Amino acid sequence: MTAYPRRLNFYFQTFLPSVLMRELSEQDRLLQSVRASLPPALASQCRYCIKKREQLIIQVDSSATATLLRFQAPSLLAHMAREHGFRFTDVRVQNLISASSEAAAVTTATTPGAKASRHIKDSADGCTSDEIRCALLRLSKTLDQKEQPKSQP
Repeated sequence: MTAYPRRLNFYFQTFLPSVLMRELSEQDRLLQSVRASLPPALASQCRYCIKKREQLIIQVDSSATATLLRFQAPSLLAHMAREHGFRFTDVRVQNLISASSEAAAVTTATTPGAKASRHIKDSADGCTSDEIRCALLRLSKTLDQKEQPKSQP
C-alpha cells in the first residue's frame, strides 16, 4: 500500500511540473505574439492569452479594451497566422474585472452644500465684471435649488 503514494509523488515531482512549465511557456509565447500584433495602446492592456482548441482567448483589464479588441479580431487573426504561424478560427475576449467592479470604481459627483453656495455669493458681491457676477449668482442659485429637498406627491 505504500507503493501507491510513491508513484503519485513521482508523478507530481517529475511529470506535472514539466507539463505546467510547457503550458506556461506556450501561453507566454502566445501573449507576446498577440501583443506584437496589436497597436501599443491595446497591447499593454492584454494580460493573458489562452489557446483552447482553435480559439484564442484574450483576457484584459477593462470592458473598453475588450470592446476595442473585439473590433480588431479579424485583423488580429490574419496577422497571427501570417506572422507567427498560429491558426485560430475565433477570438474570444474576456474582461478580468467585472462591470460592477468598474462601476464601483467610478466616483460619483456630489453637490456642494450651502457653505459653498454662500462662498460663491460672497465672491459674486466682490466681482467687478457684471458678466462673471451674474454667472456666479446663477450658480449659487442652482446650488441652493439642488440642496432643497424635493417635495413628495
